[in-house]
Amino acid sequence: MSMGLKKSLLMASMVASITGCNLTVQVVDNEGNENTGGNVVSVDGNIDCPDVACSFEYPGFTTKVTLTASASQGYEFGGYTDADKNCSNGAENSLETGVCVTTSSSPKTIVATFIDQSTIDYCPDDPEDNCLENPNGDFDGDGVINSEDACPSDNPDSCPAGDLDGDGQTNEQDLCPLDATNTCDEGDSDGDGILNGADVCPLDPNNNCIENPQGDLDGDGTVNADDPCPSDNPDSCPVGDLDGDGVTNENDICPENADDLCPAGDTDSDGITDADDLCLNDATNNCLNNPNGDLDGDGVINGEDVCPSDNPDSCPAGDLDGDGTNNGDDVCPTDPTDACPEGDTDNDGINNGDDLCPTDASNNCLDNPNGDFDGDGQTNANDPCPSNNPDSCPAGDLDNDGVINQTDNCPSNANSNQANNDGDSLGDVCDNDDDNDGAADGSDCQPMDSSVYPGAQEIPDGKDNNCNGSIDEGTELRPPTDLRKVDSGCCNTWGEFEWTPTPFNDGYEIHMDGFFGGGCLTDHSAVINGQVGRGRVTAFGLCLGSQYNVKIRARRNGQWSAWSPTIRIRL
Repeated sequence: MSMGLKKSLLMASMVASITGCNLTVQVVDNEGNENTGGNVVSVDGNIDCPDVACSFEYPGFTTKVTLTASASQGYEFGGYTDADKNCSNGAENSLETGVCVTTSSSPKTIVATFIDQSTIDYCPDDPEDNCLENPNGDFDGDGVINSEDACPSDNPDSCPAGDLDGDGQTNEQDLCPLDATNTCDEGDSDGDGILNGADVCPLDPNNNCIENPQGDLDGDGTVNADDPCPSDNPDSCPVGDLDGDGVTNENDICPENADDLCPAGDTDSDGITDADDLCLNDATNNCLNNPNGDLDGDGVINGEDVCPSDNPDSCPAGDLDGDGTNNGDDVCPTDPTDACPEGDTDNDGINNGDDLCPTDASNNCLDNPNGDFDGDGQTNANDPCPSNNPDSCPAGDLDNDGVINQTDNCPSNANSNQANNDGDSLGDVCDNDDDNDGAADGSDCQPMDSSVYPGAQEIPDGKDNNCNGSIDEGTELRPPTDLRKVDSGCCNTWGEFEWTPTPFNDGYEIHMDGFFGGGCLTDHSAVINGQVGRGRVTAFGLCLGSQYNVKIRARRNGQWSAWSPTIRIRL
C-alpha cells in the first residue's frame, strides 16, 4: 500500500472518531425534576442548558470544556456528576463556584444538580432559621439578607467591610468611618495634607484663617497675632486705632483725627457743640462748671452751695451734723452728740478715745479687764466666758470634764477620754448611733459595727448583717444562670457567652466539651476574672460549625461552685 493511501485512511478514521464524540448536560433538582433549579453554560456558548442547547459535538480530541453552573432563585448549586478531576478547586465537583472543566475523547453525559433551598435546614438549632448560615436569613435584623449583607452579624454594619457613614468607603478604608463629610480629627476636610486634628484652619487649604496666629486674614501686612483688628482693613473695629493717636476707636472722641479736632462734634450728644458746652461730657449739663447746676443734688445750685460737690456738705465750710458748728471747727463734725474719740459720750470725764467703756459711766463693760460683766465673781480678764454665766462659750467647760466646750465632742456630758467609735462629731456617751450606720444603738444588734444593722444587705462575711438572728443566709456559692452563646469567630477560633451572674463572686469558668457526632471532639475551658456576665473561650482546637456541650461555674475567694446545667451550642 502506498504511503499516500495510508495517510488518507488514517485521516478518515480520525474524522469518524471526532464526529462521534459529543457532550450532553442534564439539569436536575435534588428531587429528580429535570430542567429545574438553574442552568449550565460553557465558555464558548455551545452549551446553554436547559434554555438553548444541552449538547454539542467535540471539534477535536480531548477538547476541554469549561462549564459554569448558575442557581435559580431559591436554589443552590449542588455539584456535577461524572466530571473530570481538574475542576477549579481540585475536586471532582466544585460546590463553591459551580465551575468545572471536563475533557473527553468519547461521548459523555454530565449531570448538574441544584438543591431546593427550602428543603435545606441551615439552622438546625433555630426554629426561626435566622442563623448566619442561612443565606436568605437576616441575622442582624438590618433588613438585608445574609448573602447580600457586608456585615451579616452587625447592625449597624460596623465590621471592616461595612460602610457605617454611607460615603461609599468601607470602614477599614475610611479615615472617618462615622462621618460622611470626613470632618473628624483623622480627616482632611480642606485636602491640604494636614489632618483636621492638627490643622489650624481645617476648612482652608491656604491656612489663612483667623485662628492661625501667623496668618494675615485682612491682608493689611500685620499677622493675626499682632493685629488688633485681624478681620478689618483698615483697623476700624472698636479696639483698633484708625487715627493712630494711641486711643482705641471706641474711646476716641474723634477716632479719625489724631489731634481730636472735631469742630462739629458733640461729645455728650446734648445738642451743644463741644466748643460751647460748659459740661463737655455731661448731656444733662450738671457739672461743677455750670453755676446753675446742682452737682451734688442737695437742692442748692452750684453758684450758692457752700459745698457744691458734697452732699451732705462735708467740706470745711459746711455743717454735716447740723449742730450749728462748721465742720472745720466741730470736734465731731459728723456727730451732733459729739461721740467721736475727742468727745465724752458717757460724761464720765474721760474722752471717748481714752475711755475703755465710752458709753458706760460705771466702766463695767467687756473691754475693761478688771470689770465683771457677767457677774459670776470673776474679772473679765480671768473669765473664760466673761459674758456667759454659766460658762457656755466655746472656751468654757460646761460638764467640767477637763475638755473645753469648743473641742469637747459631748460638751454637756462628761467624757474626759473623748471616745468616739464612728469618728463623727459626737462622742460615744452622747451619740445615739455609735457606728453611724443609721440604726439607733437601742435597735442595733451590733451598735459598734457599721456593717451590721436591721435591714442591712446580708453578705458572706460570717456576720448577722441584718440582725435577723441568721448568719450569711442567702449568700451560698451558686453557679450563674441563663448561660447562652452570643457570638463566635476565628482565628484562633473563639466562642462568646453571656450569663446572669450570682452575687459576691470574683470569677467564672466556662467549659466546652466536644462529643461524638457533634464535630471536633476537643475540650476547652477559660477562666474569666471579676464579677462579670460575659466572657470568651479562645482555643486553636475549637472548630466553627461543631457542636459542644457547655457549662459554667462561679468562683469566690478561691472556692468553686457546682457546675451549671449543660447547654448544647453550635460554634
